[in-house]
Amino acid sequence: YIPTWNSLFRRINPTRILEIGSFEGRSSVYIIETICEEKPIELYCIDIWEGSGSEHNDYDMSIVESNFDSNVGIARNSAKHECKLKKIKSQSFPALLSLINKNEQFDFIYVDACHKACSVLRDAVLSYELLADGGVMVFDDYLWNDFDDLALSPKIGLDAFTSCYRKEISYIGEAPISQLWICKGTNAYKKYCDLT
Repeated sequence: YIPTWNSLFRRINPTRILEIGSFEGRSSVYIIETICEEKPIELYCIDIWEGSGSEHNDYDMSIVESNFDSNVGIARNSAKHECKLKKIKSQSFPALLSLINKNEQFDFIYVDACHKACSVLRDAVLSYELLADGGVMVFDDYLWNDFDDLALSPKIGLDAFTSCYRKEISYIGEAPISQLWICKGTNAYKKYCDLT
């Protein structure tokens, strides 16, 4: 994904970033290493670090959280510009509601948390309220499906979200097939979001 993400970040140049589902910090580290090369950023990371289903059964989540702290710490210490990090250890629902109540806004939101359709839909709707006009939201694992029950996969939730918000969003066509990229705004932001 790195070449397409590099292209995305060059175009949107975000300063305030929200990540929902941080795990060991791989995407957080990439964000810090890429954007803090050019300017300071604020990065909010939400994760419960307790796992969210069978996909995490083989992990000791206390080690996963410790790895996140270490990986992100190394990236921040090595960065050319400052990364103000806000680590929020919480379920996404209360954390997002708290950010909404504080009137926070973000230029870029990355969603890779619980994969159940209802959870993904809730994260999408609440995150949309936090997304600045013209901001970009990326959903990971759009086509992920390791279960016979489709309600345990992100796609149904994301399809419901994009159906309901279709007149308020633009799609970014350069996304990898396993991800869904949207921009808040339609025609007014289409040129800004068109990466193809």
